[in-house]
Amino acid sequence: MAQDVYLQGLSYSYLAEAYYSIEDLKNSFYHGCLDSYLIKQINSLEWRKSAGLITIIKSQLGNVAFDQLLSEMRSQIIAVIGVDGYDYIPQLLKEYLNN
Repeated sequence: MAQDVYLQGLSYSYLAEAYYSIEDLKNSFYHGCLDSYLIKQINSLEWRKSAGLITIIKSQLGNVAFDQLLSEMRSQIIAVIGVDGYDYIPQLLKEYLNN
């Protein structure tokens, strides 16, 4: 099961990077959130890669626009990682910044 989650997270990571490279911040953010959460759940340190990308997007957008984007993407994120996953994203980013 962990291997399946890892591969799913890895796919989201590649999508996040690809969308970021074409300056599609919304889709990059979405896939980065999914990757970070899923990979963190299996205790792999690789979650930090997408968390770093999300942090970069947050700095580019600013706090208000970032919070709006997170709110806008709520239903799509919840569809994949649930309410607990969605609620954990801000904490995940804080953890990334504090380590």
